[in-house]
Amino acid sequence: MKDWPIHVIPNSIDTNIWYPQEKKYSRKELSLPSENPIIFFNSSLGMKDKRKGGDLLLKSLEILKATTLNPYLKKIELIILGQKSLIKNHNYKVPIHSYMPTNNIKLIRLLYTASDVIAIPSRQDNLPNVGQEAFACGRPVLAFNYSGLIDIVDHKVNGCLAKPFDPYSLAKSIEWLFENRERLDLLGNNALIKAKSE
Repeated sequence: MKDWPIHVIPNSIDTNIWYPQEKKYSRKELSLPSENPIIFFNSSLGMKDKRKGGDLLLKSLEILKATTLNPYLKKIELIILGQKSLIKNHNYKVPIHSYMPTNNIKLIRLLYTASDVIAIPSRQDNLPNVGQEAFACGRPVLAFNYSGLIDIVDHKVNGCLAKPFDPYSLAKSIEWLFENRERLDLLGNNALIKAKSE
């Protein structure tokens, strides 16, 4: 087969369904804080699915809040899609907005566009649609440097890739992402360009 032509066909996404919206509008629609940094985590089983790494994300956010000198990051919040109620008497150090699993595209698009960054901290995954949907909505992706995600996330170009399964590295990546507002906007714009071009 050495002389056969080889073509890569990127996974497609409908940019008539997934597209950017004004962050202030989305946050107002969802009654979310207008100025705080927000990360979005989407898993059909919420924190219950260890494969998706929600526990690693929470750990990284706790590390970040305990170590960062950036007062803006002390206000960081998390959206979880896939779990309406969290464990009772939890001791999470981060405000969490949780939503039941849904097929409501309008709501999911609002959740993407209300967020600054989309986190996909999976322990086990292939190339999740969440990454492509995030890009089409103009949002950078935070993930581990492994699996199919490395085929779409260009490190420090349209997202950030942390050392696999290391919450400390994930925390440092979050800090880098939010260090510069203009950079974060540029990463989101680069994500959108990649979604449209590939």
